[in-house]
Amino acid sequence: MTGGLKFSATDSLDSNSLIDAFTGISSSDGNLTQQSIQLESKAQSISTFKWLDGIVSIDPTVGNDTFFVVTWSIAIYPPGILLKDPKGRRYTHADFTIENTNLGTARLKISGTAEPGDWIYSVQNTHSTEQVLSITVTTRAASENVPPVTVKSYLNRESNTFPNPIVIYAEVSQGFLPVVGANVTATIESASGNTTELELYDNGSGADIRRHDGIYSRYFTKFIENGRYNIKIHVQGKDDTVRRVRRQSQALYIPGYVENGVIKMNSPRPEPSEDETQANLGSFSRTASGGSFVMSAVPPGVPKDAFPPSAITDLEVELNEDGEFLLSWTAPGDDFDLGTAERYEIKMSENPLELRDATFDSATSVNTSGLVPEAAGTHQSFQYKPDTFSKENGTSIYFAIRAIDNSSNVGEASNIARAVLLLAALPSTPALPSTPSSTKTTHNTSHAPSDANTTLSNNENNDTLLNTAIIITITVCVAVIIICAIIGITICVIKKQKNRYPETGM
Repeated sequence: MTGGLKFSATDSLDSNSLIDAFTGISSSDGNLTQQSIQLESKAQSISTFKWLDGIVSIDPTVGNDTFFVVTWSIAIYPPGILLKDPKGRRYTHADFTIENTNLGTARLKISGTAEPGDWIYSVQNTHSTEQVLSITVTTRAASENVPPVTVKSYLNRESNTFPNPIVIYAEVSQGFLPVVGANVTATIESASGNTTELELYDNGSGADIRRHDGIYSRYFTKFIENGRYNIKIHVQGKDDTVRRVRRQSQALYIPGYVENGVIKMNSPRPEPSEDETQANLGSFSRTASGGSFVMSAVPPGVPKDAFPPSAITDLEVELNEDGEFLLSWTAPGDDFDLGTAERYEIKMSENPLELRDATFDSATSVNTSGLVPEAAGTHQSFQYKPDTFSKENGTSIYFAIRAIDNSSNVGEASNIARAVLLLAALPSTPALPSTPSSTKTTHNTSHAPSDANTTLSNNENNDTLLNTAIIITITVCVAVIIICAIIGITICVIKKQKNRYPETGM
């Protein structure tokens, strides 16, 4: 009935995973404006007279049917509750409803449309012993005409075997427009209730395929046991850091092409303009269940380092006027996109097929003795000038890079970046005096033109003569046509006049 959704809830009371599962089921289908949207889901074991504090950001796209639900695990009486809306209005436990059939749960429904802005909550444990307090906030779209910001989570597989990683994806969008600049975090909970926080990125490196497409991604490798893991996604947008963007074309960009031996460059890849960047969304909060996966073959104890650095996917290269290659990329980690790699290997070749994984080792190595890897996600660059290589006009030089960690785990080869040598045409040399002595002296000096320059000059002169002859021929043909037309018109006029005045002979 749910389309194959999978959820997992542990017996840990402070996980809130059971509430998240039912919320995910109730909002999985139907009209988007009528779906229940979860803004907050938080549970924590709180000592006596301590507080569970937080902020829920309600944006203008939501606010109808807003519920604040507080639960507690032990006490008969509700905890102390203080809720303040963006205009300063206060709600206490007296404003919450406790049903006789559902003890341990208090609900507050905000009438009308909830005020946009930050709602601040504080829940105090007034019981004599430690207990688990939780708060869940749900709402619906504020208008049928404006789609709300939503989050959807995906996994690369539903069952996994060590040492393969799990890739977690979270798509944040408003309607069909991606939302970029948000802070997206995944909470991964194992079968025994142990949790791990993992920040997801939309930077086009590591597990993330394309930058600023609204899909936040990350590798997860911290497996501590076998069994089922469940995932929860938290999204927080703050002020001007979050915005909607138009989806960019994913067509392959070709920088140039060769026609009749001449390199012709295409226009630069178009960058998003200000017109394609939509208005800022401001502050908002979203929480969603990310489903679950089953893990197997995890070794007991602390497993050895079996995860290599991730493949670099955004390698770029430029050739400057001094013949130096400038390479740039986003640094991978020690374990895929987490941590810091140990070192890099860079290869170059005039044949891109040599830079694939199978033949990477046989390609020409680049000296990287001064190149130190930085933390995953950092933008790095490296400048390199080869001692000798072919400098023919139109020569393509290809580069690839891979990272290696401190356990000698080797990452996959990167995308292949290309640089093309474009040499300027040689200028023509003025003609020298034709005296025998000066001709002999000129041939023996370093200022004499080379055979290549002489040939180039002769070719240019031949082309000029040929163009001149063509122009003269066309001019003569046009002139002959005009003269013939004039003669023909004159003869016709004379014949008509003779027929009209025969007695005059005209």
